[in-house]
Amino acid sequence: MLSESQLETLNKIFSKHKVVKGAYLFGSYAEGKENKFSDLDIGIILDEVYEKNIKIQLLKELSYNGFCNVDLVLLNEAPTMIEFEIVKHNKLIYRREDFNHPVYFSNIIRKGLDFKPLVKVQRKLYKERLLNGK
Repeated sequence: MLSESQLETLNKIFSKHKVVKGAYLFGSYAEGKENKFSDLDIGIILDEVYEKNIKIQLLKELSYNGFCNVDLVLLNEAPTMIEFEIVKHNKLIYRREDFNHPVYFSNIIRKGLDFKPLVKVQRKLYKERLLNGK
Protein backbone atom coordinates (compact mmCIF):
# COMPACT_ATOMS: atom_id res chain seq x y z
CA MET A 1 0.00 0.00 0.00
CA LEU A 2 1.23 3.47 -0.81
CA SER A 3 1.86 5.78 2.13
CA GLU A 4 0.19 9.19 2.46
CA SER A 5 3.57 10.76 1.73
CA GLN A 6 3.97 8.75 -1.48
CA LEU A 7 0.43 9.65 -2.59
CA GLU A 8 1.15 13.33 -1.92
CA THR A 9 4.34 13.12 -3.98
CA LEU A 10 2.49 11.46 -6.86
CA ASN A 11 -0.20 14.15 -6.72
CA LYS A 12 2.45 16.90 -6.86
CA ILE A 13 4.09 15.27 -9.87
CA PHE A 14 0.85 14.81 -11.80
CA SER A 15 -0.48 18.28 -10.95
CA LYS A 16 2.68 19.88 -12.43
CA HIS A 17 1.73 18.43 -15.80
CA LYS A 18 -1.42 20.29 -16.85
CA VAL A 19 -2.35 17.64 -19.44
CA VAL A 20 -2.80 14.94 -16.77
CA LYS A 21 -6.50 14.65 -15.98
CA GLY A 22 -6.40 11.56 -13.78
CA ALA A 23 -4.21 8.71 -12.56
CA TYR A 24 -5.36 5.20 -11.67
CA LEU A 25 -3.50 2.65 -9.61
CA PHE A 26 -3.74 -0.92 -10.91
CA GLY A 27 -1.95 -4.23 -10.51
CA SER A 28 -0.63 -5.56 -7.22
CA TYR A 29 -0.81 -2.21 -5.40
CA ALA A 30 -4.46 -1.73 -6.38
CA GLU A 31 -5.27 -5.25 -5.19
CA GLY A 32 -3.27 -4.94 -1.95
CA LYS A 33 -0.95 -7.78 -3.01
CA GLU A 34 2.29 -5.86 -3.51
CA ASN A 35 5.62 -7.22 -2.33
CA LYS A 36 9.22 -6.01 -2.43
CA PHE A 37 9.52 -7.06 -6.09
CA SER A 38 6.30 -5.35 -7.23
CA ASP A 39 6.37 -2.52 -9.71
CA LEU A 40 4.05 0.43 -9.37
CA ASP A 41 1.37 0.28 -12.07
CA ILE A 42 -0.28 3.59 -12.97
CA GLY A 43 -2.70 4.40 -15.77
CA ILE A 44 -2.81 8.06 -16.82
CA ILE A 45 -5.65 9.81 -18.65
CA LEU A 46 -4.53 12.92 -20.53
CA ASP A 47 -6.12 15.79 -22.40
CA GLU A 48 -6.76 15.00 -26.05
CA VAL A 49 -3.75 17.08 -27.11
CA TYR A 50 -0.46 16.33 -25.36
CA GLU A 51 3.26 16.23 -26.06
CA LYS A 52 4.45 12.91 -27.44
CA ASN A 53 7.23 12.69 -24.86
CA ILE A 54 4.91 13.14 -21.84
CA LYS A 55 5.42 9.53 -20.78
CA ILE A 56 9.19 9.98 -20.69
CA GLN A 57 8.82 13.27 -18.79
CA LEU A 58 6.58 11.63 -16.19
CA LEU A 59 8.78 8.54 -15.80
CA LYS A 60 11.85 10.73 -15.35
CA GLU A 61 10.14 12.83 -12.68
CA LEU A 62 8.77 9.71 -10.95
CA SER A 63 12.25 8.16 -10.79
CA TYR A 64 13.76 11.41 -9.44
CA ASN A 65 11.21 11.18 -6.63
CA GLY A 66 11.99 7.58 -5.69
CA PHE A 67 9.48 5.74 -7.87
CA CYS A 68 11.98 3.79 -9.96
CA ASN A 69 10.05 0.64 -10.85
CA VAL A 70 6.96 2.09 -12.55
CA ASP A 71 4.76 0.75 -15.34
CA LEU A 72 3.08 3.86 -16.74
CA VAL A 73 0.24 3.33 -19.22
CA LEU A 74 -1.23 6.20 -21.22
CA LEU A 75 -4.92 5.33 -21.23
CA ASN A 76 -5.50 7.60 -24.24
CA GLU A 77 -3.41 5.17 -26.31
CA ALA A 78 -4.42 1.88 -24.65
CA PRO A 79 -6.66 -0.71 -26.32
CA THR A 80 -10.19 -0.93 -24.91
CA MET A 81 -9.62 -4.04 -22.80
CA ILE A 82 -6.38 -2.73 -21.28
CA GLU A 83 -8.13 0.52 -20.38
CA PHE A 84 -10.99 -1.50 -18.86
CA GLU A 85 -8.65 -3.72 -16.82
CA ILE A 86 -6.88 -0.66 -15.40
CA VAL A 87 -9.93 1.47 -14.62
CA LYS A 88 -12.18 -1.32 -13.28
CA HIS A 89 -10.36 -1.28 -9.92
CA ASN A 90 -11.54 2.34 -9.50
CA LYS A 91 -8.35 3.28 -7.62
CA LEU A 92 -8.14 6.92 -8.62
CA ILE A 93 -5.04 8.41 -6.99
CA TYR A 94 -5.04 11.78 -8.77
CA ARG A 95 -7.84 13.84 -10.28
CA ARG A 96 -7.58 17.25 -11.88
CA GLU A 97 -10.40 19.48 -10.71
CA ASP A 98 -12.20 19.50 -14.08
CA PHE A 99 -11.87 15.75 -14.70
CA ASN A 100 -15.30 14.10 -14.56
CA HIS A 101 -14.25 10.76 -13.10
CA PRO A 102 -17.77 9.25 -12.74
CA VAL A 103 -18.57 9.82 -16.42
CA TYR A 104 -15.16 8.55 -17.59
CA PHE A 105 -15.35 5.50 -15.32
CA SER A 106 -18.88 4.66 -16.46
CA ASN A 107 -17.96 4.97 -20.15
CA ILE A 108 -14.90 2.73 -19.83
CA ILE A 109 -16.76 0.08 -17.84
CA ARG A 110 -19.59 0.01 -20.41
CA LYS A 111 -17.15 -0.20 -23.33
CA GLY A 112 -15.19 -2.96 -21.61
CA LEU A 113 -18.28 -5.00 -20.76
CA ASP A 114 -19.57 -4.60 -24.34
CA PHE A 115 -16.22 -5.74 -25.72
CA LYS A 116 -15.64 -8.63 -23.30
CA PRO A 117 -17.82 -11.23 -25.15
CA LEU A 118 -15.85 -10.59 -28.35
CA VAL A 119 -12.58 -11.19 -26.51
CA LYS A 120 -14.00 -14.42 -25.06
CA VAL A 121 -14.89 -15.71 -28.55
CA GLN A 122 -11.50 -14.66 -29.88
CA ARG A 123 -9.69 -16.51 -27.08
CA LYS A 124 -11.82 -19.62 -27.63
CA LEU A 125 -11.03 -19.67 -31.35
CA TYR A 126 -7.35 -19.05 -30.67
CA LYS A 127 -7.25 -21.92 -28.17
CA GLU A 128 -8.96 -24.25 -30.67
CA ARG A 129 -6.41 -23.30 -33.33
CA LEU A 130 -3.55 -24.05 -30.95
CA LEU A 131 -5.02 -27.39 -29.88
CA ASN A 132 -5.69 -28.42 -33.48
CA GLY A 133 -2.26 -27.33 -34.70
CA LYS A 134 -3.57 -24.83 -37.23
